Amino acid sequence: MLLNNKRILIIKPSSLGDIVHTLPVAHAIKRCFPNCFIGWIAQQSFAPLLQADDSIDAVYPIQIPSTSDPQAGRWAFSKAFKATISTLQKLHREFQQKPYDLILDLHASFRSGLLGRTNPAVGEWGSAKPKS
Repeated sequence: MLLNNKRILIIKPSSLGDIVHTLPVAHAIKRCFPNCFIGWIAQQSFAPLLQADDSIDAVYPIQIPSTSDPQAGRWAFSKAFKATISTLQKLHREFQQKPYDLILDLHASFRSGLLGRTNPAVGEWGSAKPKS
């Protein structure tokens, strides 16, 4: 598949170390296909790092609270569920306007799979077995 002039969406929303280790993927794609457009879905706290990178053309910051944080509190799952639904709706509206041609789900979780489904395009690459 030639990626010239294609829109590619990377899904790697969380963990600073994981995002930093995934950046070379975007750099390699951009180096081989300089006319492609690369978007990235990431937690809001990591968006500035990605916005400062010349290989990333668009960043879609999301704010979904953690449910695994010991200080998350009693209603953590409820808050995360509401934030996830709101985020999915927002991304779906945005991607309806300008859909991506290829989705790279490099997080391979249930939630990242849902994030990928907000895009109406057909191509999705990533792990066949989500981690969680």
